[in-house]
Parts: sequence; C-alpha cells; structure tokens
Amino acid sequence: MTTVLWLTHAHARTIIEHAREDAPNEACGLILGDGHRVTQIIPAQNIAADPRHHFRVDDALVVQHFSQIIGVYHSHPRSAPVPSSTDRQESCYPDFIHVIVGLQDESPRLAAWRIRYGRVDSIQIHIDDRPPVNVPQQLTAAQQVALVIGTLAAVLVVLLISLMLLPPAPTIP
Repeated sequence: MTTVLWLTHAHARTIIEHAREDAPNEACGLILGDGHRVTQIIPAQNIAADPRHHFRVDDALVVQHFSQIIGVYHSHPRSAPVPSSTDRQESCYPDFIHVIVGLQDESPRLAAWRIRYGRVDSIQIHIDDRPPVNVPQQLTAAQQVALVIGTLAAVLVVLLISLMLLPPAPTIP
C-alpha cells in the first residue's frame, strides 16, 4: 500500500526550525492529523536521558493528543533522515508515521517512515499547501469502525429476513 503524508510548507518549516533550534540535541514532537493529512505540528521538549542520541516525547503530551496523533517527528542532527537501529528498537506505536529531519548537510532533508516491529517502510511526503493529486485516501479509524458496523448490520438484516421467509416447520403427529 502506498501511503502519502501531506504536510503544508508551514508544517515542514515548523519541524525544520525546531530541529535547528534544538541541535545538537535531537528535537521531537507530535504530528496531528486526519488520515494522512497533517493538521498540526506540536513541538515537544525532548525528555530523553541522553537527548543528543535519543528522543522521547513526554507521555502526558501523547495522552493529551492521542486520538489525533498520526505520527511523531524527530531530528538526526548529525546524520541522514533514516531510522537508526535505536529508532527501530524504541518505536512503540506501530501505526504512527515517523518523520525524521536530517541536518547532516546545509540543506535539511525530511523523510517519513512506518516502523512496525522492527520493519521499516518508506512513506512518501507531499509538501504543498494543496492536497496530493490522484492519491487514494486511507479511511480514518472512525470510518473503518463505521464500515465494519454497517457491514455487520446489513448481514444481520439479511439473515433475519431469510429466517422470516422460511416456511413453517412441518408438524409431526
């Protein structure tokens, strides 16, 4: 499945500026959105014990915004925007998208990844104020639940109608 994360120019700028401000420490924050459309970037304080080599967003901030979080971001102040072995090991939300900003060159680079149980898959980033064109939209969690409930209700109605249309059982003398 191809996934596209849609960031506006302002969202990308917020992430990059935060990464530059916090260097040489890793910057981090939350990505809020709807499906794969980013609606808000929330810069966070890196509370990791070793913020030069690790990142950790405060759990209270994660809990506060959990229903809207589609991902997290962090920076690699001295390397490329590729998940490190530490990123793979410490990723604890398999459905979150991980945006990494690499500051190793003069020009910062953003890359997005899905990290599920150690497996890393690349996510395309669309940075523009207009939505991506011809990209299938993924259903939100609420839409998925509604689809499952609607399907189950339809199956139940068909079963009830089928049972009502059955002829009466013959009586045995």
